[in-house]
Amino acid sequence: MDYEAIVSTISTLGFPIVVAGALFWYIMKKDEQHRDEMKCMRDSLDKNSSILDELKGLINYLVSELKK
Repeated sequence: MDYEAIVSTISTLGFPIVVAGALFWYIMKKDEQHRDEMKCMRDSLDKNSSILDELKGLINYLVSELKK
């Protein structure tokens, strides 16, 4: 959007309405970004959980071998 379009929109709709629309757009973009970040975090936690399960199994195996 260019400067004239922004000024025209503000004068037509009013400043509070334009700001509310801009804030709504900003919140929607941030929500989308947060959703993507949380998906990456969830994937990382799932991978870490599976690795910890493997380590637990290995430790249990080594402990049982040492007891023999």
